[in-house]
Amino acid sequence: RLLMAQGLRRFLEQTLIPLNEAVHDQVVRGEMQTFQELRFTDLAQRLLREVTRLVRPARDSRQILLATPPNDPNQLGLAMLELLLFTEGINCLTLGAGVPAQETASAADAYEVCLVVLLFERGISGKIAGQEMRALRGALDPDLPLVCCGRAVNLLAKPIVNVRTAADFSSIMATMRELGVMPQTPVAVLSPL
Repeated sequence: RLLMAQGLRRFLEQTLIPLNEAVHDQVVRGEMQTFQELRFTDLAQRLLREVTRLVRPARDSRQILLATPPNDPNQLGLAMLELLLFTEGINCLTLGAGVPAQETASAADAYEVCLVVLLFERGISGKIAGQEMRALRGALDPDLPLVCCGRAVNLLAKPIVNVRTAADFSSIMATMRELGVMPQTPVAVLSPL
């Protein structure tokens, strides 16, 4: 009901993303069990899969690559980011969760993407995040922009050369606008929600 009342973009930004954070915080504090978080994640992903079928980016939109690093199995963040980017008319190629740097780089080259976004979910230290970012940056074409997002980017000891970081989804969008990745024509919704 909230999705229909708020519309897709507002539902993602004002309801689902904050709810996802709140559920995780409750698990960390011991107020919820891990199985409850897993159930929430499954239900949210089912909803997002259904909605994704209704949204298509413009044909002239450039393609970006989304992935999470190894040891990061949570796909809900990827699904939310993909749908949020779809609402902006961005065509996303999502590899999924836990993808090694070399595989991400190979896919970026094979599919001729214009940007790679590496999303860090919860529980990854700044040290490990830095290692993953450096590994991916080294495997990618030097001219291909890399944006890394998630809590772990705030834990980095120092910036990584030629890697942009984004604190949240809105920051990713701002970086994409700055890089000229956003399409000229708006997204088309295939059927009303």
